Amino acid sequence: GAFSYSISTYCGTHHILSQSKRGASCGDIGFRSPPRLPKRKDEIMDHIKSGMIAGFAATFVLSVMMIMKTVVGIMPELDVIHMIAGMLGASVFAGWVAHFVLGTVVWGGGFAVLNDAIPGQGQIVKGIAFGVAAWLLMMIAVMPMAGAGFFGLNMGIAAPVMTLMLHIVFGAVLGWVYMKQTQKSALA
Repeated sequence: GAFSYSISTYCGTHHILSQSKRGASCGDIGFRSPPRLPKRKDEIMDHIKSGMIAGFAATFVLSVMMIMKTVVGIMPELDVIHMIAGMLGASVFAGWVAHFVLGTVVWGGGFAVLNDAIPGQGQIVKGIAFGVAAWLLMMIAVMPMAGAGFFGLNMGIAAPVMTLMLHIVFGAVLGWVYMKQTQKSALA
């Protein structure tokens, strides 16, 4: 008989297109389709905008925590803003601007673009996973370029631990705000 094309049952977070006489389940197929991406240009832009709003909010919270850390005297040598400014050969103000641009555009926008591919159930968990990935990139690329060594260990073991904690909070805020923004967009 002729084969019929049908969309199979919902499989976790993925839909798969199957070719079957009897209808197949996800386990019968043995593969998954790519994650669902927004279809319309305006939907894509809404997701990126939501990601950038979430990135700004998460960067703001992270910045407040960084300032509080310095004010109370916890690891004053771990001054990411001065590190960024030094790498740019620019002022501390430029370091702050770069910090917010990275957090808002690169990390916030990147979170929105990569969201379907990030492991985890729920946006907060995805945000934390993304924050840990950003921390790892910072530890193996940015810290050595800033002269702090691999994982920032030139400043001691507290540097990677402190920055990991900050990035977990960053990720949780990023995921929560993104969730709220996309829920608001879906209702509009």
